[in-house]
Amino acid sequence: MNLLTRFQEKVGFTRNETRTIAILAVTFLIGSAIRAYRQHGIQSDIPRYDYTRTDSVFSALSHRADSLERDGISLQQTSVHKVPLAGERINLNTATMKELIHLPGIGPTYAQRILDDRRQRGPFSSVEDLLRVKGIGKKKLEKLRAWVRVSLN
Repeated sequence: MNLLTRFQEKVGFTRNETRTIAILAVTFLIGSAIRAYRQHGIQSDIPRYDYTRTDSVFSALSHRADSLERDGISLQQTSVHKVPLAGERINLNTATMKELIHLPGIGPTYAQRILDDRRQRGPFSSVEDLLRVKGIGKKKLEKLRAWVRVSLN
């Protein structure tokens, strides 16, 4: 008597049930082997892509779209230009309206307020001076801190 027949007699499964169980067991074992190979095998040699820069662009574009909608400007009325990437900070003392609008959370209204403040009170001496602009609080300042710098040159 073969092994399969003895198993069927002891357990009481039909031939089709036994085959199904065998197929599931083999599939499970193959899947486990593939998973173990991926975790400890070739995957460790493949360099992982760093999504930090891509995520920062996506985040900035998302914040820009949100601020434009809050300011009553539809996205169809605007064109999304280059957003400053990490490491490319905008100088608050030389920035134009166009550059300021590209900052996360800054739409045309806030950009104009920043320009007006700079014209009336003089150049910014630190990034914290943005707090003197109406509507920019600590929370918005923290969002902007990574995107702006102050240079008197």
